[in-house]
Amino acid sequence: PEAGKSLEIAGHSYAIARVVKHPDARPATPTDLALVELREPVKGVKPIPIYKASDEGGQAVVFVAHGATGVVGKDARTHDGKARGAISTIDRLSPLTISVPLKDGEDASDLQGKLVPGEEGAAAYIETDEGLFVAGIYYGDVTVWNLYSRVSAFAPWIEATLKP
Repeated sequence: PEAGKSLEIAGHSYAIARVVKHPDARPATPTDLALVELREPVKGVKPIPIYKASDEGGQAVVFVAHGATGVVGKDARTHDGKARGAISTIDRLSPLTISVPLKDGEDASDLQGKLVPGEEGAAAYIETDEGLFVAGIYYGDVTVWNLYSRVSAFAPWIEATLKP
């Protein structure tokens, strides 16, 4: 997205006021992040807050994307653009990343899934007693792990950028 363009959210078009890239942004890395400021508030959609705690390891995550679908380990069946969700568990943490594995056999859930190239920017959500929080932003994968920018690591930049 670019300033002067618009985004469609919940069936309405919203003009983009500005886009702020992370100061260390490099493609296909955890720093490949940007914040989009809209000219007016989005109507009828409640924003999901960011996850600020650093206890993501071992927690379940939910993710939703619009990419290809099919059976894990086989070629994608269809690219119909429908939103689909899946669950998994955060397996590895680094200072800037969250890694979510594709589990094998008995460890796998029927609801397990994996994001695919083209779905970069999809969010991973952690659910707490207070509701859903954005914990990660998908930026790529390595073998059986999806890699996410660790939102808690970028929370200070996000909050400083969002201040009026």
